[in-house]
Amino acid sequence: AIPSVQNVSLDAPLADSRGSPHNRRSSVPNPYGVSSPALGDRFYGRSTEYGAIIDYLRNQFYHAAILIWGQNRIGKTSLLHSLAEHLRDAFLPVFIDTLSMTTLQFLNCLMTSIQKKLQSTMPPSSAHHINVPKLQRLRRDALGQFHTFMEKVQQTTRDLPLLLILDEFQHLADLREEDVSRSEIFNSLRSLV
Repeated sequence: AIPSVQNVSLDAPLADSRGSPHNRRSSVPNPYGVSSPALGDRFYGRSTEYGAIIDYLRNQFYHAAILIWGQNRIGKTSLLHSLAEHLRDAFLPVFIDTLSMTTLQFLNCLMTSIQKKLQSTMPPSSAHHINVPKLQRLRRDALGQFHTFMEKVQQTTRDLPLLLILDEFQHLADLREEDVSRSEIFNSLRSLV
């Protein structure tokens, strides 16, 4: 079980008093839309939430979960992308959009995303032995393959905690079951925390 969940609610973005759009208490035009996340200079107005999340993550050694919620097009996905970029030296951030997947696709996507992140951040000699099982093998024993994969990941990343960032988290409850149940996936994810 997860002992505590930190809640962060997003409202309209704010700009700062120096003209920089990070801390001022007046509303600014909303840069967050449907086309793509606001990154770089387009990401602003979230310093309070951003700081709270970073402080919370840095002060947790394990068993941490954060729920970020707010209305549509308020900047949740942009905040998640920005956090993943900012925290990449202290964590192994893996971003997954959970919209419209089956349970098997979710596990495959999760393992593939972790493998790609390891390959891009770790020395080749550290991550070469971590491979995503072929789909046919995954179909036969999805959870066994997932647990074996995650054991290898945890052995390789002992000093770099996995930061699993699930966008559209509420859609995990809508995963169509294929070869593994949603409850089995939830239990497996809980065991990682």
